[in-house]
Amino acid sequence: MSSPRKYRGLRADNGEWVKGFLAAPDQIMTWDEELGVGSMIQVIPESVGQDTGLKDKDGVDLDWYAGDIIQKGEIIRAITVDWEHGMRFMLGKHILCKQDGINGTKLGDIHTTPELLEDK
Repeated sequence: MSSPRKYRGLRADNGEWVKGFLAAPDQIMTWDEELGVGSMIQVIPESVGQDTGLKDKDGVDLDWYAGDIIQKGEIIRAITVDWEHGMRFMLGKHILCKQDGINGTKLGDIHTTPELLEDK
């Protein structure tokens, strides 16, 4: 059984990242498995990004989200979502495919470290 897509966003109260499920454009629901309870967290809507679901060559989840800044070789770009062609994740003009066994390094994100993209 597949689970709903994960999202992350910056908390409205303290600016820290929170991950969970999108409940509304400005709310992410977190879930505590041990306690069996959920919490609704207010987030800054512009900071919300969806998990790409991408894995490395060993099948390990990369934990990359739309808005993350990735370096592949000499190229540094932010992950974007191409809604026009069926919601696919892009790195510049390149489609990020799940079967590629992605390699790259997450440097930061467009919300907390936008300076990483300056002059790129």
